[in-house]
Amino acid sequence: MTRVTIPDTVLFTQMGEEAVLVNQDSGVYVGLDRVGTVMWQTLARCPDLDRASAELVSHFDVEPNRCAADLHQFVRELVQHRLLLEDV
Repeated sequence: MTRVTIPDTVLFTQMGEEAVLVNQDSGVYVGLDRVGTVMWQTLARCPDLDRASAELVSHFDVEPNRCAADLHQFVRELVQHRLLLEDV
């Protein structure tokens, strides 16, 4: 079961339905659309990817396998930018 951790150096700022993540150490920032913002907020509440995916399926009209794949891709991109840490 994979879990994620949000580093203390990452800031989240929401503007309407969109948001921005900033890593204060590296200066890297990423803009999130409405779906990305909901995914981030879900991971912040529920760092277990399986549980987060199940919560997202109930929020969006999406098949469970597609949701899990999209969530894992989202996490991989944020880990690559050091905006999330993946705990295995």
